[in-house]
Amino acid sequence: MENTANLAIDAAKERAKAAEEERRNVEKYYENLADLWTFVILLFGGAGLGFGFYEAHKRDAIETQLKDYAGKATDLNRKLDEKVQKVEELDSKLKEFEGRTRALDDRLQVNEYDVLRVLEVPQALSYVALAEVEDQLTKRNAYFQRAAALLSSLVVKDKLSAPLRSWGYANLGYIHKRLGDKAQALQNVEKALALVPNIPAPDILYNAACYSTLLSDDDKALDYLRRAMELKPELKKIAWQDPDFERIRDDERFMRLVQ
Repeated sequence: MENTANLAIDAAKERAKAAEEERRNVEKYYENLADLWTFVILLFGGAGLGFGFYEAHKRDAIETQLKDYAGKATDLNRKLDEKVQKVEELDSKLKEFEGRTRALDDRLQVNEYDVLRVLEVPQALSYVALAEVEDQLTKRNAYFQRAAALLSSLVVKDKLSAPLRSWGYANLGYIHKRLGDKAQALQNVEKALALVPNIPAPDILYNAACYSTLLSDDDKALDYLRRAMELKPELKKIAWQDPDFERIRDDERFMRLVQ
């Protein structure tokens, strides 16, 4: 695209150069014509007034024509400058687009191992979904345990990308919380957070606050909750209604956070 833009600029410059050359040739032609009429008048001086009037009239016509050509050349140069500017703007936008495309390509780089392992994720999620709708406690826990087993085998794979492992640990935290193992739930979400320290994860922080509260670690819970709400203020309304925070609902620190 950059070569095409340069060719367009060169072609426009060549057209402007040709137009200027044409203007100069016309100007030279009329100058020669004026010199010829001057010679004729000097040669035939007896026709003084007639030739003098004709010469003046002809010079006026020449000057008008030259001004017209000069105006056209100026207008052509202006249009050329506009086209050059548009081509430069287009080239700039193209470079910007190419930069964004490269950035998107970088973001879309996928770990091939992720593609293979992520096939286990739908199965794990299906077990979680079955557990959520199962009324019988024994069956519900069995579904949760199957999901936990799949995710546990997933997150320990070092070849797996950090974001996918973090996602796995976060879901393991939820499963262990539903199984009643709050300590294991908190341990898993803290592993999830440690894997992606530079990626905002308000929902994982929120879950860490919930599990810390259930373990009666109020200071840690309020710190996690504050960090989560800084990233996602809409969590304030959810936290106020969340039964996990029932025990600290009257705590002034909690009330300040959810206001």
